[in-house]
Amino acid sequence: MSLEKEYKVYSSGKNYDGEGICHISDGSITVLKGSKIVKDEVPSFRRYYDASARTKDKLVEEEIIVNRKFTKDYTFESVFQAASILSSNGKAGNKSWKTEDGKTIEELLAIHNHIEEFKNYATGFDHENKGKDPEKYQQTINDFKERFPLEELPNLPIEQYDQLGSKDTLAYAIEHGTDYIFSGFLGTNRNKIVFHVENDEYDTIGYLKKSYSNKSVKEIYQLFI
Repeated sequence: MSLEKEYKVYSSGKNYDGEGICHISDGSITVLKGSKIVKDEVPSFRRYYDASARTKDKLVEEEIIVNRKFTKDYTFESVFQAASILSSNGKAGNKSWKTEDGKTIEELLAIHNHIEEFKNYATGFDHENKGKDPEKYQQTINDFKERFPLEELPNLPIEQYDQLGSKDTLAYAIEHGTDYIFSGFLGTNRNKIVFHVENDEYDTIGYLKKSYSNKSVKEIYQLFI
């Protein structure tokens, strides 16, 4: 999966089937023409989800929904509202909409938030390193970008992220190849998403294990790389 600002996502269940485009930048979602809402509303829909019910009525009145189908693309500011209109219940929108490879919107947002946090973190270091040799400083950045282009990182195999004894991995490049910029600050396992233990075994830090207890280490890696 590449780093994009928009993702094709799907939400389906008994008697409903939706396709949409998730817009990461503002959290909205465009439900695509042909998406089908559930046939019958659950009894509690209008009692507990009044805003969604009123929006649904408006879409029907304007013939954006006809015979349960969207007749054209329609953008919702809230992924929750889009999901609730499709399914007629209070589904958590960030969890019910998923990409083709199974990533939820919640997971996509987490990935992008981590990227932005790292950019801000790196920018802080950039300001602190103004006194260093600018040519060497820039060469360190260029060498890193050439070896590990940002747009290719989401598809990086775990073996190329970290491997005991290897100097060709992303983790090694971060730990040692960026010492001139980060002064060795990134050189510990606690700063890695995952780390190689032995053979085909990988591990991760306790916080991620606890937060994603239902996922394997390799699945956690795919969420954050």
